[in-house]
Amino acid sequence: VPDLIGFPAELPQRIAQLNQQAASGDLTARGQLAQIYHANGFHAEAAALYAQLEQLDRQNPRWPHLLAHLLAGFGRLDQARVLWQRTVELAPEYLPARLRWGDVLLKTNRAADAIECYRAALALAPEDPYAWLGLARCEMQLGRLTAARERLQQAGAARLAFGSARHLLPTLYERTGNLLAPIEEMGLPIRVETRTGDTPSDRKARQRARPPQVLLTTPESLSLLLSYPDSFTL
Repeated sequence: VPDLIGFPAELPQRIAQLNQQAASGDLTARGQLAQIYHANGFHAEAAALYAQLEQLDRQNPRWPHLLAHLLAGFGRLDQARVLWQRTVELAPEYLPARLRWGDVLLKTNRAADAIECYRAALALAPEDPYAWLGLARCEMQLGRLTAARERLQQAGAARLAFGSARHLLPTLYERTGNLLAPIEEMGLPIRVETRTGDTPSDRKARQRARPPQVLLTTPESLSLLLSYPDSFTL
């Protein structure tokens, strides 16, 4: 039993009760005890109980899924991958396990296998934004940037406020050399302009009077811009 000092009195009492029931072979009590440990941050104790349950109640997909979740948090991705695969075999329509299986495959550089996981997830839930996002990350890992952008757009379309897709867009555009697109995609009130020797004089004058938030320029143009008496106000 972990150190429960500082926790509400009801928690040690409940844990003692469940421990007694689990010792008599009650799998339901063992499962409840594991989830109480998990919810209260006693991850080592929870993982040990999930491992026992995974062996004792082998047809229940809950235990390999929860154990995989903990092991992935500890960085033990290969073990988590095997457990999520087993979860999906036991419960083919359980979408969270299929998505997490894809995530861990991607993190272990198995993008092609991860793509199959995410596609299977989309077969279950065609508009799931996490599956589209997973496909986008796979395409980026494989260097297929145009396809990655399309997948991100599909993720955003599936859920308009899906922040994860928008947060990945700047990385994608950085790799493609397109700096304006993420600003436009996210609707940010930021003006980006360029200033070189070929920039028209009227635009240069406007940039001095009303500078953009971001100015892409050359060392020579910057030096000339800073030579004006009012440059300190830019």
